[in-house]
Amino acid sequence: MEITTFDELNLDEGLLKALKAIDYTVPSPIQARAIPVALTGVDIIGQAQTGTGKTAAFGIPMIQNISKEGRYTKGLVLCPTRELCIQVTNELKKLAHFTKNVTVFAIYGGDPITPQIKALKAGVDIVVGTPGRVMDHIARGTLVLDELEILALDEADEMLNMGFREDLESILESVPEKRQTILFSATMPKAIMDITHMYQKDPQLIKVTPTNLTSVNVEQYYIDTDMKARLKALTFLLSSDDYSQAIVFCNTKAKVDELSNELAENQIKNDVLHGDLGQEKRNRILNKFRKGEFKVLVATDVAARGIDVPNVDLVCNYDISFDPEYYVHRIGRTGRAGKEGKAYSFIAGARDKRLLRQIESFAKVKIERYKLPDVKDVARLEMEKLKKQVESIIASGQEAVYQDIAEDLIPEDTNAIQVIAALMIKIMPPGKHDWLKTANTGSYDREERSGRHERRDRRRDDRDNGKDRRKDSGYGRSKERSGEKYGRQKDRSPGATNANKPEKTQKPKKEDLVKKNKNHDNEPSLEDILAGLGLKSTGKSIKPNREADYAPEYTGKKPKKEKEKPKKEGFYSAIVKSKDEYTAIPRKRRKK
Repeated sequence: MEITTFDELNLDEGLLKALKAIDYTVPSPIQARAIPVALTGVDIIGQAQTGTGKTAAFGIPMIQNISKEGRYTKGLVLCPTRELCIQVTNELKKLAHFTKNVTVFAIYGGDPITPQIKALKAGVDIVVGTPGRVMDHIARGTLVLDELEILALDEADEMLNMGFREDLESILESVPEKRQTILFSATMPKAIMDITHMYQKDPQLIKVTPTNLTSVNVEQYYIDTDMKARLKALTFLLSSDDYSQAIVFCNTKAKVDELSNELAENQIKNDVLHGDLGQEKRNRILNKFRKGEFKVLVATDVAARGIDVPNVDLVCNYDISFDPEYYVHRIGRTGRAGKEGKAYSFIAGARDKRLLRQIESFAKVKIERYKLPDVKDVARLEMEKLKKQVESIIASGQEAVYQDIAEDLIPEDTNAIQVIAALMIKIMPPGKHDWLKTANTGSYDREERSGRHERRDRRRDDRDNGKDRRKDSGYGRSKERSGEKYGRQKDRSPGATNANKPEKTQKPKKEDLVKKNKNHDNEPSLEDILAGLGLKSTGKSIKPNREADYAPEYTGKKPKKEKEKPKKEGFYSAIVKSKDEYTAIPRKRRKK
């Protein structure tokens, strides 16, 4: 059974009045198929993408079917995150606003537990909580589920991914067997099916999934850029005025804080949301974001589920998600309730491209490449934007207040154009001014630069291989033809020939003189020749000694002077004072 309006469901007057108050007129596909089945009291497995109205799909049957008598817990909703817990609580409170004897209360970690204990002891009809805090209250005895009628699991796949399987099984075992169990999830892994087989009775599967898991109202692009240019590209996207609010996702908390500071330096007002913040501060930031006090929210995947801000029409994945499921939930923050949105994912390198292919295969969607405008287009867009702002100010007459001051600002010997150019230095950040300067003066052609680099690399390779392209191409042949190694001679007078010039006597070069002197020094003298024959200059023979036996052969070169190493004194050793004199060293006596 599928309905077209909520009036066909025979709901209570309080529910119909609340639906009209929150402008729920036409049910979404998952609501049209799940609500009629859930009103019959059977167990349900619902699969639908995020942002399709799953909260009302289990919230309306729960408010309609629970008992209106007594003050005890009759309905329990489990959510994976605090943000989603708060969002579901607010939605159920709107639906039960005009229904008597139905109260809704949220319990989650990070919030003071004392007010929660007081509220549970006073009696709450529907409790919305995270698995960890629900287990804590069950152990304290402040949450009694003996008479529970309906149990709903929202985003069950995410609870399993976050490691809540043991808590879920413990909670499911503590509730009565006679109950209705409604399970909703965006994906259906094997672990979800195992839970349904164990804790549900003949559940009916209601699957409302299009060919792709992401919304058709969201235009998805990827931007291939390196890490250095990524910040400029993000600043360009966030500086435009064609979006209402944006969420920028990063993979780590440190990156969230770093990027937030960098965006603030570029005059983009933003705030952060991640797990290190206390729950009170997170709620305060989300409330400011919903009210539109700032346009950009930088967050981790803690915000991928549970944030329902209707004005978000831009999502930027500054770091691409490692898990395709997280990508689906990130993109689900925009394009909600039939509205349109855009999503940009920044990638760099082979790893990010591989993750992008996995996301496309998982979500069954083609993500197109987005080409960023060049510097000239950026400069033109900035100038057009500034020009429109000036025209709107003049059209509204707001400049009249500053006319007297403007006249005083114009110095002597200057014109209005120079003053405007000086003021633009204050108006435009230095980075944008450089882009404008590059766009106006022009830059080197990229192909010309690449060709110059290629020629430089070829010359380097030739130099390593011993080649010279300049010599092969004819460059420098005039030097060889002239017969001179250094310099070249040119006759600057026309018609002159080399025959008319007097021949110049070449002076001996310094290198040749040094070489000649070295050759003379190496010639043996008469004393060296006699010493080689074992005779002195007087003709007497030289007395033999130990050193002469080991004298090296004469080679015509002066022997190198080797440093004499000090000889170690041993027993009966001698130190030579001269060639013929020896002195004995007495033995040292040992001390007794």
